[in-house]
Amino acid sequence: MSKPQSAAVDDSDLEDLLDHKDDGTEEAPLDLDHLTKGQLDVPRRTYSSPGVGSLMSAHCRYLCYMYPKCCGCLSVGAVALLMFFLIGLILDPKDTYGVITNDYSNIQSEYDLSLGKIDHWCLKGDDMSCRCEDPLEPQSRMEFKTWVKGHNENKKSVDAYIDSDMVDVAFIGESIVEEMDGRWMGRTQGEDLKGIEKSFKRQFKREKSGFEGVALGIAGDTSPNVLWRLLHGEMPADFNPRVWWVMLGMNDLGRMQCSEEVVVLGILRVVEEIRTRKPDAKIVINSMLPMADLRGGAFPTMVEYKDAIEARNKKIQAFKKQNSNTANPALFARGPDGEAVASEKTKPVEYKRPESTTKALRYRHKKNRPRTNANKKKSKEKSSDGRRDRRHRLLERRRDLKEGNDTKGEKEEEEGETKGEGTDPKKKMTKEQLAALSAFLKKIKKDPINPKLNLNQESIRRRDPKKLFMARNRLPLFKSIFAINMQLRKFADKHEDITFFDATSIFTERSERGGYVLQSDRISIRGHPTLQGFEVLEEGIATKLKKMFEKDDIELEKEAEVAEEEEKEEEEEEEKKQKIEKKNVEEEEEDKPDEKEEASGIAKETEKEEEEESDKENESEKEKEPE
Repeated sequence: MSKPQSAAVDDSDLEDLLDHKDDGTEEAPLDLDHLTKGQLDVPRRTYSSPGVGSLMSAHCRYLCYMYPKCCGCLSVGAVALLMFFLIGLILDPKDTYGVITNDYSNIQSEYDLSLGKIDHWCLKGDDMSCRCEDPLEPQSRMEFKTWVKGHNENKKSVDAYIDSDMVDVAFIGESIVEEMDGRWMGRTQGEDLKGIEKSFKRQFKREKSGFEGVALGIAGDTSPNVLWRLLHGEMPADFNPRVWWVMLGMNDLGRMQCSEEVVVLGILRVVEEIRTRKPDAKIVINSMLPMADLRGGAFPTMVEYKDAIEARNKKIQAFKKQNSNTANPALFARGPDGEAVASEKTKPVEYKRPESTTKALRYRHKKNRPRTNANKKKSKEKSSDGRRDRRHRLLERRRDLKEGNDTKGEKEEEEGETKGEGTDPKKKMTKEQLAALSAFLKKIKKDPINPKLNLNQESIRRRDPKKLFMARNRLPLFKSIFAINMQLRKFADKHEDITFFDATSIFTERSERGGYVLQSDRISIRGHPTLQGFEVLEEGIATKLKKMFEKDDIELEKEAEVAEEEEKEEEEEEEKKQKIEKKNVEEEEEDKPDEKEEASGIAKETEKEEEEESDKENESEKEKEPE
């Protein structure tokens, strides 16, 4: 067999190198110094520790590789949760708050108020999610016994001042006003509201401050309820305080959830009713107090007055546990050692009414209430009895306080035991009511301390996206309250007999960013003032009244001079009338002398006949006597 021939090898490249000839050109030497002298720019591969994201992705890939079914379920759940969140953002509506489309500052009478311009009735922008009543029509709550009791107590307080010109101010409103009188739903609550009652008497009893005030309030009342009470015994013609202090709107907004316009209409309806019936009185509209949360059901419970009391106690205990240097200085006063101490009691604002003011008011009331002589006598008898009863009660109370025997509480406890109503509300509560009380106290514990009140947020979603739309957002009530107060201020500025009193600065502080911070030591997030809040509020009210009265006393002094002159003229006219009547009577007597003689003769004959009959009766009795 022949061997296979080897393939020819191509050596052309080697031959070209060997056959290379020098053609006279010189090649530049190869410069490689930069490789030894300079720094080599060679990329190096660096190794770093893996991040949290890479570790999580690696673990997820490993789990999906090892447990594919479980990984599939988790991925489906994540996609479903994302879709739920996106659908919630799309479908969950935004509600706008703090907007009043109509201007009510030019209202001149109750007939200018109309419901036709209201855009929506409810706070959330609709007409069905609230419990609003017609703000222009009076509404009673006679189906509740406690409400009837509170109304009767208010009428008793009014009757004590009938035909009196010594009443300076009458507070009308809801729970805040009733607490000033030491009551809740018509009942005294012992020590819980005793401090608030003392604070009110310190500022609005003539023997202590110079002011005389009366509180006419019932917890849970709305503007239509107060309107009904005024028309049924709490604003009679013979009850004429110098100032009507209106504190309304808290329940309309925070309990019934009425819209801002409905709340404004309800307050203005009450104000116009007072202006119509009491044209000479001054009216002060108190601003709505700040709130950060709704109050509750349509009718308050018997324990809601503990809102501010319990909240205040919990906050004090919480701050005492902390270091005194880190505690909020806005909540407590500081002693010399830096410890939190109780705030000092406010001093009464002193005011002395001039005699000329009393004369002018007395003449004004007399002039504006013309009555017949019979009605005058009846009203005088009623007013004198009411004043005597009130003075008698005040004297007894003072005597007990001087002796150190507080018999009022003992009598109330005895009456409560006889009627089956103990002083402790827990004794009469059912299991459901006790459960509601415990739930209410737990709710108070969760209340934030010094919450921020935002005015920049005009719209808000109904459900909280941060909690996956499972919980409802808190309504920006302060935004609505601010808008209502601005509308009431505009209304008051356009009427000389109406004044607006803004209490926002008493219960809030301005923050650095322009917002407000609620002061938890003075008011709860549901708008119930604490004892300290009542003291500061009443001091501010008394200061405002003093300025108003001092200005008004100057005008009344001139009116008193005119009143004296007119009274003298009236006395002279009455004397002339009496003289004329006497002359007429004398002339009639002179013209009828025969009638007098006949009458005297008839009287003598009747006397003789009576004497003869009596003698005959005596003789017959003697004959009948046995021998």
